[in-house]
Amino acid sequence: MPLYVYEIIRADSKPGRRLEIFQKFSEKPLRRDPESGQPVRRVFSAPHLPKNRYEKALKTIGREDSPRRGTPRKKSR
Repeated sequence: MPLYVYEIIRADSKPGRRLEIFQKFSEKPLRRDPESGQPVRRVFSAPHLPKNRYEKALKTIGREDSPRRGTPRKKSR
């Protein structure tokens, strides 16, 4: 189940308290904080990727997308 971040909507437009809630994809977004009943909105952000895995993935993608240098290409027959 994904973890969603919600923020309480305050009347003075300042950022409110944030809460994290596990929800199924099929569930509708929350409209109210389950504890206080105050209105909330879902906060969207980039997913967290550990630095070493992210860098490794970028290096792997770069190698796969670019042709090898210094190696002659075989001619197809």
